Amino acid sequence: MTRTLNVSSVAALVLAGSVWASAQSPDYMREDCMVASHGFYQAVDARSETTYEGQRTDGTHAVKGLIYPENRVSDFQHFDDETSPFHFFRDHRATR
Repeated sequence: MTRTLNVSSVAALVLAGSVWASAQSPDYMREDCMVASHGFYQAVDARSETTYEGQRTDGTHAVKGLIYPENRVSDFQHFDDETSPFHFFRDHRATR
């Protein structure tokens, strides 16, 4: 009984988290994009900046930014459609 209750509780939390994630604030989306860029470029300590561009006509939320790994600068864009993980573009090329 306890195991069933725990599994049900975890499932409820996962579902609640997915609903919560679909209504994130622009600041959260900017931070999420910044973390994704640091992971993609494998540059945890790199300076980066992001700007929330708003919701686009296709329903996605757009964040763009710059990251400064080592001695270069790269631009990136992050599109969140609230159903798939996210779409990440670096230097104007799509990545997954």
